[in-house]
Amino acid sequence: MSVSRSTTSRRALVLSAIGVLSCSVPTGAFLPTSLPASKTATRTRPSTSLQMAKGGNLAGKVVYQRFLYKLSPLSDVPETPYTIEERLRFQVGDDGRELTPVGHKTFILRGGPDDDETDAPPPGDASKPQRRVGKILYKESFHEITESESGAESYAANARGTIDDVSIASALYFAAQPQLIRGNILELSSGVGFGGIMSCVAAGAAMPKPSYEINPLDDSDEEGENTDGEGSDAADAADDILPRKDKTPLPPNLEKLTLSDSNEEILNECSKNTRICGIPSDKIGLGLLDWNMPVKKELKNQFDCILGNDIAYQFPDVKGISRLAAYCLRANPYVGETIERDNLDGGQFVHVGPHSRDTISDLRKKLRSGYRMEVDVGYLELERFDLAPMILDSVKDEAAAEDKLQKEDKGYVACQSQSMEKFSTFVATHCDGYDGFNGEFFFPAETGLEGEDKPSRWVGGGNVERDDNYNKPEDPERGSWILD
Repeated sequence: MSVSRSTTSRRALVLSAIGVLSCSVPTGAFLPTSLPASKTATRTRPSTSLQMAKGGNLAGKVVYQRFLYKLSPLSDVPETPYTIEERLRFQVGDDGRELTPVGHKTFILRGGPDDDETDAPPPGDASKPQRRVGKILYKESFHEITESESGAESYAANARGTIDDVSIASALYFAAQPQLIRGNILELSSGVGFGGIMSCVAAGAAMPKPSYEINPLDDSDEEGENTDGEGSDAADAADDILPRKDKTPLPPNLEKLTLSDSNEEILNECSKNTRICGIPSDKIGLGLLDWNMPVKKELKNQFDCILGNDIAYQFPDVKGISRLAAYCLRANPYVGETIERDNLDGGQFVHVGPHSRDTISDLRKKLRSGYRMEVDVGYLELERFDLAPMILDSVKDEAAAEDKLQKEDKGYVACQSQSMEKFSTFVATHCDGYDGFNGEFFFPAETGLEGEDKPSRWVGGGNVERDDNYNKPEDPERGSWILD
């Protein structure tokens, strides 16, 4: 998982952008022993004191900090117009000297500009470059596990309980290759569920004919508080500007998304996001799953796509991840009776992680040598643009601001800075010899012959090349694969 940006660091960026002269930030980070230091997010207690610039009276205003993410053209995927905007809302105190974060982070999936790309940006500050954004396709506020909710020593609060850049890169990856999201989907170590949910939504929006699913929930969270800052009046005024919550774009051939994790605390938080994300309850579920435990029979050969977002960050995890993925992933459809399925593609294990993570290479090697899987490697560059803060009188003005952005400003937004992060990807699939049931005899990691460069052959159970019913549990004369 990528390092998360703390509330304090975000606050400092906002203060700098809107004209802060000084901001006192107390330090006090913790580094749990269960995670490498490079994977740990610095946690600090937020400061509430600030001095506003002269002439800038922001008392009572609402300030939105905004980041825009897109894949660079150098990425190993088809170029896509889709972007993801991240927003965090702050409330300025009545005295103009306090800046307080309000609600959860909001993530917005945007499409490409509708009109001529050659349109010039509106007049503005020439010293700041302009970025052009498309219309909103999906907008939601996602829950995270914070330090105050779980305690400073909570593993979940420090790592998987937050939303990081690798999950955003993963969602944009699937927007560029939406055909990968199909059938039954399983996300491993899903955290609060953002990666799996946003990947399905992005893939659905990128489909020629997405399935718009009906969600009976309104814009409020379970306590009745509006998490994204849109009151009922603002929502009524935004019918043609902001997407309706009963129109969540999903791939038409998505059967079900299962978000899994080994930590119940995380799954409890993840359940909040499943209820508000706009995906119907019959198409999304949760599962307590530990890849260090034996794979349950009911999970084997069940999933068309398995997602992993930076899950191989420690070498001991490689063995369990590769074994779970190999057994849970559907076999090649051209082997056995699985060809009867409407889907003629085999299962695919898709992983996205930091380019510098050495254990990702170990995971690829284990899938190849231990489970005879074919692995295709790719590369992503995620660009992040720090957009100029949006300052409003009230949260009810957000819809009007979006309308002005698209109509008057032609989608252009001032950009304060830009950064880039590199990720590696791979897609692993089963070879033709695995039929979904013969893993104990076919996988070298299971037979104890991993590393043996020897051909395999079939013993017993009829004609392996022609008999579609070979090696099924109900066969009285079951054969097996052996290595010569």
